[in-house]
Amino acid sequence: DPVTAEVTGSFADDGSVVLEHTTHREGAEDHREQIVLREHRGRVSAFIRAAGGPEQRFQSVPAAAGSWRFTRADPKAGPMAWELVLGEGAFSERFVVGEGAAAETVVELSHVKAGA
Repeated sequence: DPVTAEVTGSFADDGSVVLEHTTHREGAEDHREQIVLREHRGRVSAFIRAAGGPEQRFQSVPAAAGSWRFTRADPKAGPMAWELVLGEGAFSERFVVGEGAAAETVVELSHVKAGA
């Protein structure tokens, strides 16, 4: 279903990138989350916290040019991945649970800049 989102970004005092992301969907309550991207000792981590939910920490892993992949081991859901791929004037995002043949895409989004 089409949704709209507002994203603002800033730098924290420690140099981390902080994204405030609010998704609007007709007939549903707004979904708010904060994403913090932090580099420490040559590794990039992404900390995602949905409003009212626990923080999820993802670690970057090698990915193809023009894309990023972050993974984590969830105590209940098992292996998870967050993948971002740049496109022409847009980017796609997906969350995958599981590994190999058992991997299942649970969320897939295509982000297009307003007016594009």
